[in-house]
Amino acid sequence: MEDPTADELFERLQGLGALRSRRMFGGIGLYCDDLFFGLIDDGVVYFKVDASTVPGYIALGAAPFNPFEDRGAKPMTGYYEVPIEVLERGARLREWATAAVEVARAAATNKKAKKKRAPRDASKRPIQSLLNIGPKSSVWLRGAGIATRADLDREGAVGAYRAVLEAGYPGSLNLLYALEGARLDLRWDRLPDAVKRNLRERLDASPTRRRKA
Repeated sequence: MEDPTADELFERLQGLGALRSRRMFGGIGLYCDDLFFGLIDDGVVYFKVDASTVPGYIALGAAPFNPFEDRGAKPMTGYYEVPIEVLERGARLREWATAAVEVARAAATNKKAKKKRAPRDASKRPIQSLLNIGPKSSVWLRGAGIATRADLDREGAVGAYRAVLEAGYPGSLNLLYALEGARLDLRWDRLPDAVKRNLRERLDASPTRRRKA
């Protein structure tokens, strides 16, 4: 992918590993040996951090990645802006990039270990345990016959939302987005605008909907 910031960064990190970039949510994802170790957003470089590396970023006044700050969203503290003092020094940049890759490697290893330890069927998870689903909305969903992750996947976000309305419960577009986010294991306020627009279009195309204004 042609991106000036990514190309320049990769030139300076030659030899670190197999480097590649990928467009994601309007930004650029940075990969080394297929490990997602950083990103670029609006020309700003962010590296993946953990408890052992983040103090170095904070000490230099770096801030965490927060693409939706204007909406009052909390930052994504797993990624911090690479300080200018680091970007301007080749040896230090490589050192911090190497640390970010190791953080990504450790995270990938831990993820695999958790999957081996917990092979239980995720589809049986109760609806209230899913991301974005609070106590009130879980009551509405169960009342509409959506009690597990499998039920939500079967109906889809639009179908489940419509079922809530048809069961006589109130609804809002935020609930619709929350349901799709629960399916994707993503906070509803981080859904791309294109996904939200598609959900609204599918809802509008549903002949049995009874959406409140």
